Amino acid sequence: MNRKRRGLTTNKELVSVVAAVKDEEKYIARMLDSVACQDYGSDNIEVIICDDHSRDGTRAVAEQFHRRFSSFKLLVNPGKGNTAGLNAAIENAEGHYILLASGHCWFEPDYLSNCVAAHRNGNFEIVGGRTVAEANTPVAQAIRAVLSSPFGTGAARFRYANKAGEVKTVAFGLMKRELFDRIGLFDTGFLKNQDDEFSFRVLKTGGKILCQPQAVAHYRVRDSLKGFMLQYIRYGFWKVGHLRKFKALPSITQLAPPLFAIGVAVSILLFLLVDDLRLPLLLLAGIYLVFSYITTYGNLGPRRLILWCFSPLFYFLLHSSYGIGFIGGLISLLFSGRIAGIEKWQGKMDDH
Repeated sequence: MNRKRRGLTTNKELVSVVAAVKDEEKYIARMLDSVACQDYGSDNIEVIICDDHSRDGTRAVAEQFHRRFSSFKLLVNPGKGNTAGLNAAIENAEGHYILLASGHCWFEPDYLSNCVAAHRNGNFEIVGGRTVAEANTPVAQAIRAVLSSPFGTGAARFRYANKAGEVKTVAFGLMKRELFDRIGLFDTGFLKNQDDEFSFRVLKTGGKILCQPQAVAHYRVRDSLKGFMLQYIRYGFWKVGHLRKFKALPSITQLAPPLFAIGVAVSILLFLLVDDLRLPLLLLAGIYLVFSYITTYGNLGPRRLILWCFSPLFYFLLHSSYGIGFIGGLISLLFSGRIAGIEKWQGKMDDH
């Protein structure tokens, strides 16, 4: 990395907020406004936005904020996709700390101050807060409830944690810029899950990652079942890229979705072919239903009773989509990616 071109700041307080965006006209103003309103002080914040050739008014909206920070840079993505954009933004950052943001998130006013304080007071390479899913349609509200549940997202503790603790990864993490000099930038071979891959490299070098739930970030969830399913198919697909690179997964629990998808397929066959197994299989399905209802009651019922009644469907779509993506990744790996339509699963046709 070219440190001279980036410039080393003497301001140990300066935070560079970096984001790679595309077609975020509807949401980017809220993210930038939340950064400008941080109690950390806008004089100690610079913002670097790397735009991936947006076709809407993303750049025009972003440019309206150029006077609200100590420094504001609006770049054009030199490559393609979120990962290349993040790397370009980081290479142009001058802050002592770097905060990873996105065009569709926003932060509580004390997010930066909480993360910086936790970084200074502990031996952590990355510090992130709790991410709160937000929704504005009935379908999105059901998706939010599923993503905010341990039953839905398993080891992704940053989605539901209420106590500070070490985790495998966080969203919207804060780290010292020198971390990238030591272990490198994001791997551009990953179109998705690049933050998980980076976090795993941090852990492999002995580093620690902290989730500090006092720092709260918000993000907008998908508002359609199709978008939700495709998102998690891609997450599952790119876990295979992680497996190929490291010969390991960040957590053994990430094998649960592909096993679930296989189990569902096998169970349907057994249910149709073996009469004696129908009752036990129905019992297993009933247990899944019960867990689904219990874990979403606090978020949906009784205020959203109809959505709560359909909550098992949303859990099923989450778990099966991730599992199908993972299995698809294994098949793609077996055939060296030579499968018709694989670009859609990889995310090459949609960089969000």
